[in-house]
Amino acid sequence: MAEYLRITNDNQVTVIDDKYLIPKLLGRWSFSIDTVLPVPPNIKQIRFFRPYWKFQGGMVFKRANTLRELGFDYDTTVQNANMISNKIMVFGRSIGSNAPFEVFSNVGFTSNNDCYISVSGRSDTQFLNVEFAVYAFDVKLMPSKFGVHAFSEDGTLIFDAMRGTMQNIGILEGSLNMGQSVARTYTIPTPDGLDSNNIFISFRSRPPYYAGYDYSSSGVRMDDAFYVPRMTINPTNVVVQLVRTSSVGKSTAYSFGGYFENVVYVPQKQGTYL
Repeated sequence: MAEYLRITNDNQVTVIDDKYLIPKLLGRWSFSIDTVLPVPPNIKQIRFFRPYWKFQGGMVFKRANTLRELGFDYDTTVQNANMISNKIMVFGRSIGSNAPFEVFSNVGFTSNNDCYISVSGRSDTQFLNVEFAVYAFDVKLMPSKFGVHAFSEDGTLIFDAMRGTMQNIGILEGSLNMGQSVARTYTIPTPDGLDSNNIFISFRSRPPYYAGYDYSSSGVRMDDAFYVPRMTINPTNVVVQLVRTSSVGKSTAYSFGGYFENVVYVPQKQGTYL
């Protein structure tokens, strides 16, 4: 089958190709993680598959009457909103701190049936300022009002100059040293000339988890902990450590060490690109 559209740069590297899905930027904003969360119940965290955090924050960065007015080319149904939410990738970075945190994004409906797209974050550090960037992957978007657009043969928008393309600069993967205070340290060299304020990490994986027993004359005790990413941005590299959230036992009871995230460069300024 012949190609319908392919654009390369001066180095003959493919920039746009109708056979490849290009994640598109939906928005870049910041908020403070400041609201106190309720104290968790006294049960093991493994039942919930995510760590408990002490504080949360977030924002709605666009609201509209329909999904199409919101920016997504779909009929306005709960099923479509859920599908879009599952195909959204959110990246985050903390401002002025390397404290661990998590960020999430969602497309939903208000009590008045308005559509919205939001981002929320959680951390154990109150008043942590977090910046986020949200991308859509394999989702039909309404074309932006300005700039250059490229469409596939069936009319699907595959490139939008206002939203740009995702620029991946590193992948976080590989075996973890479970049970230790730091399960792994990733060091990603960054190309010259990149602005460190534009470097973000994704939050797609379930956090690695470890539980262990301690045996003593007084009996058996089990402690468990999640590992969460702590990102430090330096002039020449990005360092991401998977840090244990609490102490653990010495004899392994249960361990989940899967982890895969991306570090991206987002040159666009803060704003809504839907």
